[in-house]
Amino acid sequence: MTLINPIQDWLQNNWPLLIAIILILLKQLFKLHVHHKPDGIDYLKALTALPIDISFLVISLFIKAATLGTMSSINLMGWMISYLATSFVITILWRICDKQITTKPNRKFYLIFPFNAGLSGCIFYTAIHVLG
Repeated sequence: MTLINPIQDWLQNNWPLLIAIILILLKQLFKLHVHHKPDGIDYLKALTALPIDISFLVISLFIKAATLGTMSSINLMGWMISYLATSFVITILWRICDKQITTKPNRKFYLIFPFNAGLSGCIFYTAIHVLG
């Protein structure tokens, strides 16, 4: 058994998710580079906005689960309500982080951004495993 087989299996089963992640990254690159020469602050602000983009990706997973009928509607609604509450917190943390970056990030940014990115990553991971 080689390392290529598990990677090929993962790609074969998860190619739509991979395309969605690539799309998010392309959006960030286009936003940064079209008619603009970005500096370090621009890259940092784009990085702080990634949890919001991940939120929309998770919403698309909810839409997929609802259309395929892979979960009961009660379970799906419960997960969606808990996700929306968490997404609201992610959005507030993003705004706080974004305001902390002027010419360079301050101490509050370094405390809040890792928490926000970790929370967003946990929600993404959970949504992939729960919703499919």
